Amino acid sequence: MKTKSNLLFSSLFSIIFLMSLNTLLLAQKAKNIGDRSSNTEPSSNTKNNSISPEKDARNSKSITSLSQNTDEPLMISLEYTVKQAERIYLVGISVETSLENDRHLNDIRSLWERQARENLFGDIPNDADNQIYIAYTDYNFGNNGSSFTVVMGRRVTNLDSIPAGFISLTIPEARYAVIEVSGNLEENVPRTWIEIEEKKLSRTYTTDLEVYDISPGDRAEVWVAID
Repeated sequence: MKTKSNLLFSSLFSIIFLMSLNTLLLAQKAKNIGDRSSNTEPSSNTKNNSISPEKDARNSKSITSLSQNTDEPLMISLEYTVKQAERIYLVGISVETSLENDRHLNDIRSLWERQARENLFGDIPNDADNQIYIAYTDYNFGNNGSSFTVVMGRRVTNLDSIPAGFISLTIPEARYAVIEVSGNLEENVPRTWIEIEEKKLSRTYTTDLEVYDISPGDRAEVWVAID
């Protein structure tokens, strides 16, 4: 018998391409940093492998070209609420990946395939809610390469019991711009990331999140860490 988690993961399997689009946006950021590195000194605000968003100039034409439907106009307004979140504990699976040679595409695909094949999140001890979290963290962009970590899992109330083969991620208290997404997530989540880049939020590039409801399955939130 299929559990709700099985049904969720079956419906979300194609959302790998949403994450692929987000990493394409990250690739554009890495290129921008590399282009200006010979003329600027490292930002004094850089810490914990995050980069200072204030100095990040975007090429809007390049960003627009990442849209799935480039014939449609890109919305320039973005509605969001600011949320001060408490510490978050995640338990799940992860991959340290790189933008080099499109390695991230295969790595993220492997995460989805593994959880779909093994129903990894059907029974997580101390689960805190009815949602699936995808965290982007450990951003590291520079001339020597572009890397980051993707964690896929469930939120838990504590880390007292971590199943074998799983990892934990502790996300410190942080301030987020939270954008609600509904409807066709395969189209609307990528569009949301594009709008985030157009909005030029004061991002910290520490840990960003995508949060998917298990039920009804057509709602999500994008949490962008901000100053």
